[in-house]
Amino acid sequence: MRHKALIQAGLLLALFILCFWGTLEGVVHTWMTNDDYSYGFLIPVMAGYFIWEDRKQLQKIRVHPDFRALPFLLFFLIFAIYGILGSSYSAVRPSIPFILIFMTLLCFGMDALKKLWLPLGFLIFMMPIPNMMNRYLGEPLKLFSSKMGAEIIRLWGISVHTAGNVIDMGFTQLQVVDACSGLRFLFPLIALGVAYAYFFQKSPWKRGISVLATIPISVLTNGLRVGLTGILTEAWGTKAAEGFFHAFEGWAIFMVAFVFLFAFGWLLRFLPDSDWPFKNNEDSQSTKQEHQTIRNNTAAFITACTLLIVVGGLSWSASALPAIKIKGGLETFPLKIKDWQGHQDLISKDIVIASGAEESFHASYKNSRAEVVHLYLGYRSTPFMENENFFHTPISCFPAAGWKILEKNTYDFKQPLNFGDMRATRMVAEKMGSRDLIFFWFQTNRRATHSKSMNRLHLALHALKRENTHDLYVRLITPVANGREDEAEEVLERFAEDFSEAWESFFKENRIIGDIS
Repeated sequence: MRHKALIQAGLLLALFILCFWGTLEGVVHTWMTNDDYSYGFLIPVMAGYFIWEDRKQLQKIRVHPDFRALPFLLFFLIFAIYGILGSSYSAVRPSIPFILIFMTLLCFGMDALKKLWLPLGFLIFMMPIPNMMNRYLGEPLKLFSSKMGAEIIRLWGISVHTAGNVIDMGFTQLQVVDACSGLRFLFPLIALGVAYAYFFQKSPWKRGISVLATIPISVLTNGLRVGLTGILTEAWGTKAAEGFFHAFEGWAIFMVAFVFLFAFGWLLRFLPDSDWPFKNNEDSQSTKQEHQTIRNNTAAFITACTLLIVVGGLSWSASALPAIKIKGGLETFPLKIKDWQGHQDLISKDIVIASGAEESFHASYKNSRAEVVHLYLGYRSTPFMENENFFHTPISCFPAAGWKILEKNTYDFKQPLNFGDMRATRMVAEKMGSRDLIFFWFQTNRRATHSKSMNRLHLALHALKRENTHDLYVRLITPVANGREDEAEEVLERFAEDFSEAWESFFKENRIIGDIS
């Protein structure tokens, strides 16, 4: 790469970091506070080392801007804007490596991308696992690990029974929770597999199969860990399944997985290397092009800079909108709502933060008909924060607490509420013979929706229009008596109407724009 291209690359990188500062700050915060992602600090270092290893070849490439990358770059930038302004880190964080890849292709061309796709793509491993992936992959992995762990325990001569992700050993029960699903092993081991393949495998097909091998190795070793935990628990008690010992056992099993990866690579030595001439062709092509004229990439460079400035401006502009605080806090929400009399339940600050809310309110209301509704409110005064958690809904929280989701659909309120015709997410959940009906929805100062994704879109639209707003999550729960879900729906319908009027009055009287002194 010539000096001009190096200067351009440095300027683009600096501008990129400024543009996505809030996102990157959130990623680093996760590395520092969550042991599952502490390896994240090594990923950009490794990516930088990949570039350093290939520095001589990078000096020979021919800069040839490719505007075919522009539509793809625009797509991921728009997706990132949606994530930043809509508080969806699951959208913006995975977009970062793709933005870097297509920005490289746009400004420097395919020759540069052929040398940089690995270090740029490798950055995907520094991102925490999106909640959606954790939800859809974590559950089957937990079930597989539970079954495999139970079989290992049986082979040791211990009688066990499995029910879902719970292993009943008679004297104690082991629950394979989200942290033990295997995802915490899978992604760092894949990253390790990529680095191993880069340094120790030269054949393209061996590199590919070495990376793919990390998936079954990770899943199997995690099942081994669950089984070993059960065996040690039988010998040493429950202390073997918790605390430092349990964490150390996890690291030990991860090292076993690493040994399996090396053993698999050693076996590949006995298979013939591919004769694909990728490396030789690239070297000869680079040599031929070393003295070719560099095409002017000023237009592509200016385009990329302009796009980054626009995205950064939108991000910083939204973050500058003042917070909409509630005088006295959300806990001052009235306990008397028409015929409903409430009793407030206190929630610890740690749970509030973990739930994705800035403030929360939880109370049980009862009317003269002895109908009971449990109300939960989650409030955010400054919703335009990508690096913060988003509201946790019953979809993820209730199964984790032992509830079984029997139904999940939507419910259209018969009576117009504050926002006119409105729809809520409707769920029926059961636990130990008790059945509840659940309604929940999200609302800003002008819009309401049953969908978390639509709520994030609403936030993004508010931010683009420079409309200051808050974000409110509303959850209503009532018991289902004698299986009469229609009667439970009528109870929540009446309460939702009364609540909406009470909230509108309460918010108008108590909202304060800016910090409370």
